[in-house]
Amino acid sequence: MEQIYAKDQEVRQAFDVALKKYGSESKETQQVLQKIIEVDKENQELVAAILAKHGWPGKTMVGPQASNAAFLVVQHSKKEVMEKCLPLLREATAIGEADKSQLALVEDKVRMYNEQPQLYGSQLKVNTVTGKYELYKIEDEANVNKRREEMGLEPLQDYVKRFGIDYQVPQIKTEE
Repeated sequence: MEQIYAKDQEVRQAFDVALKKYGSESKETQQVLQKIIEVDKENQELVAAILAKHGWPGKTMVGPQASNAAFLVVQHSKKEVMEKCLPLLREATAIGEADKSQLALVEDKVRMYNEQPQLYGSQLKVNTVTGKYELYKIEDEANVNKRREEMGLEPLQDYVKRFGIDYQVPQIKTEE
């Protein structure tokens, strides 16, 4: 699991370097992007075998970093893989073997893939007109920070600031 984690992070760091140095459309960046696809596929096959044999590799079983590796592989997977792993991650989270924040991210991503509003505000999209990040739609947006806090996530306005988004949670409307 630690090797899976190292490969996952190494190729993504290389992508960040290539993106900054050469730009998104460069041959160099596209080559690293192809490598990410290959590494993700290899990692998904390895983690799928572990999940099938042992269930979710929780913190007690494999340690925090290795358990995080399983989460990263799932988070970088296609919708079908995430949907298959979600019940295992829910179970692991319920007994403290996986972080609530990890569950929140996977839940949001699956909901987004299914064209449902996200719960925790973890998923962003790029506006095709402006080229800037914006939040994917959120269910019951006025209470998003309550849900984020329950899952160990920072307030939404702090999270999205890192992506250049100035955001305020809508106020709950009270009837007069």
